[in-house]
Amino acid sequence: NNISIILPKVDKSINKILLENKNIDKKQFSYDTINYQVPIDNKKIDKTLRDLTSYFDNKNIFIDLKTGNYSSYFLHSNPYLKSGNNFVIYSDILLDFRSKGQKLSTISGESTSDLNLLVDYKLNSKSKITTHLNYNSFKSGYYGFTDENDIVLSDNLTKKLKFTNNLFYYKVNFESVENKFFYNFSYSGKSFQNNSNYELFQNFYSSLSLPISNFFLSFKPSYHFYNLENISLNNNVLFRELSIPLVLDYYGNNFNLRINAMYQSLSRDFKNKQTISSFSPEIKIKYNVDNVTFKLSYSNGLFYDKLSSFLNLMPFIYEPNISQFDFNEQLYNINAGVDLTLDNSVKVSFNFNSVNLIGGLDYAIYEGENLPTSLKTPLFLYTIKRKNFEETINAYSFSLTKKFSNSISSSIDFLYNQYDFQEVFLPLYYIDLETSYSQNKFHLTVGTKLELETYGLNYQNEFFKMNSYIDIYLESLYNISDRLELSFNLNNILNRYNERFFMYPDLGINVMGGVKWYFK
Repeated sequence: NNISIILPKVDKSINKILLENKNIDKKQFSYDTINYQVPIDNKKIDKTLRDLTSYFDNKNIFIDLKTGNYSSYFLHSNPYLKSGNNFVIYSDILLDFRSKGQKLSTISGESTSDLNLLVDYKLNSKSKITTHLNYNSFKSGYYGFTDENDIVLSDNLTKKLKFTNNLFYYKVNFESVENKFFYNFSYSGKSFQNNSNYELFQNFYSSLSLPISNFFLSFKPSYHFYNLENISLNNNVLFRELSIPLVLDYYGNNFNLRINAMYQSLSRDFKNKQTISSFSPEIKIKYNVDNVTFKLSYSNGLFYDKLSSFLNLMPFIYEPNISQFDFNEQLYNINAGVDLTLDNSVKVSFNFNSVNLIGGLDYAIYEGENLPTSLKTPLFLYTIKRKNFEETINAYSFSLTKKFSNSISSSIDFLYNQYDFQEVFLPLYYIDLETSYSQNKFHLTVGTKLELETYGLNYQNEFFKMNSYIDIYLESLYNISDRLELSFNLNNILNRYNERFFMYPDLGINVMGGVKWYFK
C-alpha cells in the first residue's frame, strides 16, 4: 500500500521496455520489507529510528536516443534540480514510438509515453514531504487480421480504429522519524481512461511504527475507493475497501519473522449495495544460514480486479459490460523458496507458489450487440468474462546464475505454471537463457526467451494451441568515454511470427541503435 518509487534507478529496467510493450509479467516470489530498515546490532534493534534519506551528489543526468526499423524512435532522459540537502525535483521522461507494426502498418503502430516528476522536500532532519506525479499513455490500433486484403482502410476508418489508454497517477506522502517511533500519512490517486471506460482509484493510507527490543510493531490502516464507469452506457460500479492491519516484525541475526493480522471490509455498489468482511492473516518467515536462505509466506483475503491493471497484460480489449467486476476471494496464497550461493560464483534459486481463489477475470471473444458502428468491420476483439468457480494455480520456478570469469557470466530462468483449468494467453512454460560478456569498454549480451504451450481462442471461443513464442536477441554497449555510450539491440533475430495474443503479432526482426550522453 505504501511502495516508494525511486526514480533515479529507473534506467536499470529500460531494456525490458525496449523489447515489447505487450510483455507478460512473470509471477515471482518476493519477500517484502518495511519502508524504514531499522539499524540492527548483534543483540537488539536500535531504539532510535533514523531518517536514512540522502540525495546522490554523483547522480548523472543523461539523454538516451535510439532509432530503428518499423519507424521506431526512443527517448529517455532524467533531468533534475537540487537545492542544498533539503529540496530536490527529479524527473524521468520516456517516449517510445513505433509508427507501424507487423500487420496493417497504417493502424498497428504503437507509442508509449511515460512522464514522471518526483518532488522531495525535507522539512527538517526528521520529517519530509514527497510528491510523485506520473502520466502514462499507450496508443495502438485494433488490427487483428492475418491478411491485409480482408479490409479496405479509408482515412476516416483508420482514425476511428486507433485507441488510447491514458493513465494519470499522483501521490502526496508525509513521513516523520521521531526518537521513539516513525509515522506517515499519504494520499494517492489514479485516473484511467480508454475508448470505453473511465476509472478512478483513490487511496488514503497511514502508519505508526514502534521498535520494541528486537520487534517492530506497525499499525497501518488504509481506505480505498474505486469507481469504474462505462462512458457510452452511462453506468458504473463502485468499490470501497477498509483495511486495518496490525503488523509485528521480528529481526534476529539470521532470522526474520512478520505476522500481519488484518481486518478487511469490502463493499460493492452496482444496482444494489453488498458488503462483506474478512479477517486476513499473513505470515512471512526468512531464515539464513551460511550461504543458504529459506523463505516461506502464507496469506489469504479479499480483493477485486481493476480494469487498468488487467489491460496491462492485454491492451486489445473492448469491454462495454462493467458488471463483470465483482468480489474475489483468495482462499490461500503460499510462497516457498530457497536461495543458495556457491563459491561466490554460482547462485541458485528454487521457488514454489500456490494460489487458491474464487472469482477472477479471463478473456473471451466479444459477441455482444453494443459494438460501436465505427468498429463493425471484420475485427477480432477480445472482452472480459467472469469466473466464479474455485481454482488453484501452482507455479514452480528455478533460477541459476554462473560467473565463469570477470568477463563472462550466464543465467537461466525457468517457470512452469500448473492450472486447474485451461488459461488463455498464459504459457505453461517460460524459459529465459542469457550469456553476457564484458571486456574493457565493451559489453555484449545474447539471450533467448521461450514461451511454450500457450493456448488462445478462435472465432468460436474454442481453445487451440498457439505456436511457440521464441525470441533470440542481442544487446550490446560500447563506452566511448565516461560521458558517451553507443548501443545496438537486435530482437527476434529469427524473424518469427510471434504472437502473445492471437492475431496481434509482435514485431518481426527489429533493430534499435543509438547513443547515450551523460552530464556530470
